[in-house]
Amino acid sequence: MNKISEIIRELSDFAWGPYMIIFLVGIGLYLTFITGFIQLKGFAYAFRILFKKNKDNFAGEITPFQALCTALSGAIGIGNIVGVATAIAAGGPGAIVHLEIVWNFSDVTNGLMAIPNLIALLGLSKVVAKETNNYFSSKN
Repeated sequence: MNKISEIIRELSDFAWGPYMIIFLVGIGLYLTFITGFIQLKGFAYAFRILFKKNKDNFAGEITPFQALCTALSGAIGIGNIVGVATAIAAGGPGAIVHLEIVWNFSDVTNGLMAIPNLIALLGLSKVVAKETNNYFSSKN
């Protein structure tokens, strides 16, 4: 049993050691360069359309802000809050600088993962609203 625990500990140390940090930051840097620093270039545009009012808004349609919050809700949660608190407790206030540096390069990965969810939510929002309206209007 001790041998199994030792093997698991060695695998864990390897997987979550410096190699994993280098790998994750490397992937973030790679995606940042491949997408042309999209998280920096597209920030102004994204912020502008986030609060844009839609003139042809109808009942049941979600706003861009609601779609963004829904798409990112799976990625931003209790795990991140606890992770930041643990990093600050373990590394002190200087950990915030390191978290910010890594976040800038991992943000593009998070954004690319949220795009399919956002497209699905925006595409289905009108369909769901129409189907719900049809369902309740047929009941009356």
